[in-house]
Amino acid sequence: MKETREIKGEVEGWSNEPRDFHSNNMGSRGVKIEGDWHNILGKIKDLEELDKEFEKGTHIKFIEEMNARGYWDVKGDIEKLEKSEAFVKPENKANPDRDKNILFQIAFKGAVRLMPIFFKKTEITDLDDLCKYTINATDKLYKSLKERKQKLLEQGEW
Repeated sequence: MKETREIKGEVEGWSNEPRDFHSNNMGSRGVKIEGDWHNILGKIKDLEELDKEFEKGTHIKFIEEMNARGYWDVKGDIEKLEKSEAFVKPENKANPDRDKNILFQIAFKGAVRLMPIFFKKTEITDLDDLCKYTINATDKLYKSLKERKQKLLEQGEW
C-alpha cells in the first residue's frame, strides 16, 4: 500500500503551463498551496484548464500519493472547499503525558541552571554526586511545578 496524505488550503498559484510527457497526451502541472508545490498528473488538455477552474484564492482539497521515486502526486479529483472547511482547527487533544514531559523538561533545565550556583558554595567534584544533586533538584522543582499548576487549575487561572 502506498503512502497517502490529504492536502487542504488556498491556491496561491499555478505553473505557467503543463509539462508534456510526450506520451499519450499526458503531462503534469504544479499548483502552489500554502507555500508548497504539488504535482498533478493528467491529460494535457485537462491540465491547461485547471487554473481557470481553480483560480488563485480558491480553497481546495485533494489526496496525494507517494510514487515509486518518492515524489507526491495528486490522486483522484480536486474538490473546492469553503474557506472554513479548508482551515478547520484541530480538536484540542490534551495529552497529560505531554504536559508531564514539558513540566519535567522545565524542572530539569532549572535544576541544571541551579547547579553552578549551588556548587560555588560547596566543593563537590564527583560526577556521581553532581548527578544525584541534579536529579534531586529536578524532582523538587517538578513536584513544585505540578502543585502550582494544580492550584491554578482549581482557581480557574490555568
